[in-house]
Amino acid sequence: MKTTNIFKKTLLAGALATLAAGFVQAEEQPVERTELQPGDYKFSLPIGPFYDPDFDVALAAVPNAVYKWDENSIQSDARVNLIYGSNKNWNIYHVTRNYFANNKWFFEGRASYMNGKDMTMANFITGNGLVSLQNINYMAWGTLGYSFFDNSYLGPLVEYMHNEFDRDPISKKPGQSWMQPVNYIADTDKMSYGLSFTFNTLDDQSSATDGRFIQLKMLKTNKESEAHLARIPGGVEYSDGTEVTYNSLAVEYIEMFPLSKKTSLMWKTKGSFNGKKAGNQAAPLGRLGVGFSRESTGRSALATTFMLRHWLTDRWGVAGTFSTGRPFDVAEGKSEQVMYAAGIGLRYLLVPEQGVNVRFDITASNQDDEAILAYFNLGDIF
Repeated sequence: MKTTNIFKKTLLAGALATLAAGFVQAEEQPVERTELQPGDYKFSLPIGPFYDPDFDVALAAVPNAVYKWDENSIQSDARVNLIYGSNKNWNIYHVTRNYFANNKWFFEGRASYMNGKDMTMANFITGNGLVSLQNINYMAWGTLGYSFFDNSYLGPLVEYMHNEFDRDPISKKPGQSWMQPVNYIADTDKMSYGLSFTFNTLDDQSSATDGRFIQLKMLKTNKESEAHLARIPGGVEYSDGTEVTYNSLAVEYIEMFPLSKKTSLMWKTKGSFNGKKAGNQAAPLGRLGVGFSRESTGRSALATTFMLRHWLTDRWGVAGTFSTGRPFDVAEGKSEQVMYAAGIGLRYLLVPEQGVNVRFDITASNQDDEAILAYFNLGDIF
């Protein structure tokens, strides 16, 4: 298994290197940035390779559009990520960011559906290694903010998530049957309400070179869990379905530093901080820093990523990334050690007139089982 995975990752790395060699030699005509007019839009459809433990070697397509609602509002965008893996796992993910009413209102919405025939999860029973199981996950959230100050938006945030795992029938007591999660993880439904604050002065939402972005999400979450086996010291025990409520805070900070006309440095810090009742799987490091996955997970987590990007031509660029992060309040037997990841990648201005950017990165980290990851997506890592 490990030999096969290493072979696949080596092929992917070789493909990236080959593409890079050809891209650098490409001759292009300069393209000037143009401002969209109200009612105008640009559509594109990048398609490319992808590697992730959830999908193995996969194909990703990202249909997307950029548009403008009115004269005094900045550019809005919408995209759909479509991923189909060689292990038959597939995912549909939609995100849209809209500025309208003369830039006084901001709406951001996200929704996804994940059908995992063969998902890799951290083993929270033994505390070591990974296990495979089937998983269905779908979620949706949205925030509507009003601008009380320039470039700042404050408004309500609503989020819903359902997580469902495959089950094997076993017996709790003689004559009483119920269903056991393969990894002793309960099916859950989460409903969250709260406030979202967004501050955004990035000069471009896809390939920014200057500006700052800050987002705070303050939520109260109600989580319902179905009956399952729970880990206790010395073994496991049956746990009836539970319902808990906890508070959480999600923080994202991005700062862009233009070093020259073609070179820029990015600093991004993301944190997820959750109340004691959230459980020790609430904050996967992979959601916060580039190069990490669910292998490093805790009740809370914090990660910082630096990216240095240089444009070789008017359309093609290269980038290097370095990330460090740490999970807190992890499951018994798991480590709270500081994690590191480094990566290299390509950038391509798919729609240069509006700065629509495509990235392809490969990263290596000190994670034990998921040390090498690859990313293909629309927009940069911010």
